[in-house]
Amino acid sequence: MSGVMCKHCDKIFSVQSSLNRHLLEKHNITSNIISYDASVFNFKCLETNCNVSFKLNEELRQHLKDTHSHDMIQEFLQFANIQDFYKWLDVLRNTCDVDYVQPRGKRIV
Repeated sequence: MSGVMCKHCDKIFSVQSSLNRHLLEKHNITSNIISYDASVFNFKCLETNCNVSFKLNEELRQHLKDTHSHDMIQEFLQFANIQDFYKWLDVLRNTCDVDYVQPRGKRIV
């Protein structure tokens, strides 16, 4: 049987969220682990000693603000053509410690 096991009572759960709820309700322990499945929860907090991951970018942004006092700035830009976009992207990547995140479902033509 696959799943995640409670280290305190050896009970096995099919998903991490069920184990988290069990830990809180039965053992009064709050788990920092959100998920082991990186393919589903791919927005990871990169802060030192923080191992949480989120399914949505907005959840990570809220976590960074609430837990680590980081406030991320989100910009929406429009370009006249794809060449202007790539020029902007090159400057961004070469001069800042930030990167472009393509919105889900959007395509760069």
